[in-house]
Amino acid sequence: MAVAPSAALDRVEIFASGEVGPYGFDVIGSENPGALVEWLRENQYRVTEDLEPLINIYVEEQFVFLAMRLLPGQGAQDVQPVKITYPSERPMIPLRLTAVVANPEMAVMTWFYADSQAVPMNYAKMEIADEDLTFSVFGASNYRQLMSDRADEFGGHAFITEYASPTQELGVGHPSFRELGNRYAYVTRLNTVISPIEMTVDPIFDYDPQLKDVSNILVLSAMTGLFDCERSSNINTSS
Repeated sequence: MAVAPSAALDRVEIFASGEVGPYGFDVIGSENPGALVEWLRENQYRVTEDLEPLINIYVEEQFVFLAMRLLPGQGAQDVQPVKITYPSERPMIPLRLTAVVANPEMAVMTWFYADSQAVPMNYAKMEIADEDLTFSVFGASNYRQLMSDRADEFGGHAFITEYASPTQELGVGHPSFRELGNRYAYVTRLNTVISPIEMTVDPIFDYDPQLKDVSNILVLSAMTGLFDCERSSNINTSS
């Protein structure tokens, strides 16, 4: 029996459902964003009005949605990290949906276990010069503020490579990370600071085996003028 076009358009397809840890989940999709939102609300998922335009965009781009919620009897104390596996040519972070619940100046740190160094494709690759760092006598620095300022120069669409090296050089204790280190030859850590208003593009990443390793240790012993008291005294930085 043929399905009328309007009925097919309004249909919500359920690809998977179940429970994992403290969560219940549904993997769903639809050609009609209104039908998708209605289904989520009818199944006790919280969808606010400001989420609807973002859901519309992802529906138009033919994305599939993973909806998760805590099971009855579970509370905030039961929340656990979630591991999601899906086939893709390149990794991507769905930041546009995150904008609804994100905080201003939110850090987004990403770790990539792969065969070579990860790089942003549609975000800029920013850097922070050693001489721009300022330290207080208590050990704090302006690194995060510098990262935010640099990212703002690109409308928030930029990442800095904080670490990149073969996995054998990274000492980890958690079994999951040890497993990843055994499976993949290289690990990269990218970081940025971004605000909800800037979350207009989902960052996509690729890999470049030609890039040099990046250490997360800076040796600044040969530099002067990096402390705030020296900055206020107009002492020039030199190497």
